Amino acid sequence: MGVHKNNKPTRKPWLGLVAAAFAATMIGVPASGAEEEEAEDESDSRLEEVVVTATYRDTNLMDTPISITALSEDQIIEKGIHNIFSLYTNIPGLNLKKATSGFNDVTIRGISPYAEGNGSPVGAYLNNMPVGSTNGDAQHFSIPLFDLERVEVLKGPQGTLYGEGTMGGAIRYITNKPNPAGLDFAVRGSTETMAHSSGFGHRIDGMVNVPLGDMAAVRGILYSRDMKGLIDAPGRGEDTDWEKETGGRITVGFYPTDTFEAHVMYM
Repeated sequence: MGVHKNNKPTRKPWLGLVAAAFAATMIGVPASGAEEEEAEDESDSRLEEVVVTATYRDTNLMDTPISITALSEDQIIEKGIHNIFSLYTNIPGLNLKKATSGFNDVTIRGISPYAEGNGSPVGAYLNNMPVGSTNGDAQHFSIPLFDLERVEVLKGPQGTLYGEGTMGGAIRYITNKPNPAGLDFAVRGSTETMAHSSGFGHRIDGMVNVPLGDMAAVRGILYSRDMKGLIDAPGRGEDTDWEKETGGRITVGFYPTDTFEAHVMYM
């Protein structure tokens, strides 16, 4: 993986008749325009359909029989989410406490303080692979939310589907699959600064997808993050809580038939 915000009016009947006739005229004239505006409003308010695999089968998010919040890739980009720190502010019931560099203590619906030596009550999964630590101190990796198909946050006990370590819930990071349809690439960059901190931090993410014939492809990402510090410690210098992180992942996908596919990932 990686290294390590309301006079009542006098009654006049003839006025009522005039008003009614005037209202009928006004209502009748722009009827077609109103229908067009209504159609546009319905189009603008149509919800994006998100398909999730939280139950190990493809289901529409609105039809999935568990408490779940999911963000698609477009929503992740639109909201500017790039790591779990910006993710938790967009998911109701999800809370986060930063622990050691690269790891985080995550809770859902307040199910947290775990006893010393026990694992986290919230499981983390990259696709279907569990990630993170079970030592009770360092929990969730800071998985970069770049080139993801979606993020699924399952709330409440998930032991039936995901086993031990999911008493509070589970977070699933679903990556984009290698695509043999054609060459593709993307680059994203950002800068950041904090008051009382020297210099600018940055984050750079890159992705490339390369087809290997008609039935295979390879997809890889690289990322680099440099966050400037804020705390000055006597004897140690300024901005001592800085962080730097680099990493990546590479996935090879095989699609020999329409009903079978296999993926190998290294990170």
